[in-house]
Amino acid sequence: MREFRKLTIEQAAELCGCSESAWKKYERGERLPSVPMLKSICLNLKAYPEYFFGPELDGLLEGLPEREQLILKLKRLPPDDIAVIKAMADKQLELSKNKPQITISPLDIAI
Repeated sequence: MREFRKLTIEQAAELCGCSESAWKKYERGERLPSVPMLKSICLNLKAYPEYFFGPELDGLLEGLPEREQLILKLKRLPPDDIAVIKAMADKQLELSKNKPQITISPLDIAI
């Protein structure tokens, strides 16, 4: 996310209120940020916490409805990817509005 925001390690660390060495350890996976630091990183880099934990949270998706799983997966995507998916969804909704709605009642189906 730091690179997506075009920030150097120094800039990201200063923006979020941590040392450069701590930031480097976060990026290398050698250290996890504290909850207050994670909150600072998310607010300053404008990202959901799920983005940073990625596949480590996949086990939490089991048993959730598909819609909730999709929402959690979307939160892990970078903003550019979300913009593409939003455009696709908008287009699909537009196309579905122009299609005649076909409703079939149980009486229409012959067994």
